Amino acid sequence: MVQPIGMPSVLTSPRHLPDRILREEHAPPHNRQYIHAPTRVYDAVAERHPDAAVIIPPRVTAVPSQTTATPRDKHLATIVKHGRTSWQRSSGYNRRSLVETTMFRYKTVIGRRLHARILANQRTEAKIGCNVLNRMTGLGMPASARIR
Repeated sequence: MVQPIGMPSVLTSPRHLPDRILREEHAPPHNRQYIHAPTRVYDAVAERHPDAAVIIPPRVTAVPSQTTATPRDKHLATIVKHGRTSWQRSSGYNRRSLVETTMFRYKTVIGRRLHARILANQRTEAKIGCNVLNRMTGLGMPASARIR
């Protein structure tokens, strides 16, 4: 039987973590404990990767902490002052959607796994896949302009 792992132990296992950790709502079941204690996520990331920016959209019902000002409180204050959409744009949260869409497109068109066995060949395979997607995207994207 596999023991579920918590968020802090997940942060120590991967070799390369992304610069940002996004969306507590999409946390796997064994990490859902951190949805109710978001400051533990912020603390765990700050301990392991001090330069990483944690971008977790607070719930609509979230309230600032009573003790000290945290990054989460800064997010809440920005949302209250400028609105959630503005916060998403300024924090870079919308890039998550672009990345998820790109990965979905890659996995759908190219495949869910690499077929090469040697690392150098896997890199080449991934580069070819990215070039194919870029070419397909370039051909299929309309030229659009903002109308004022």
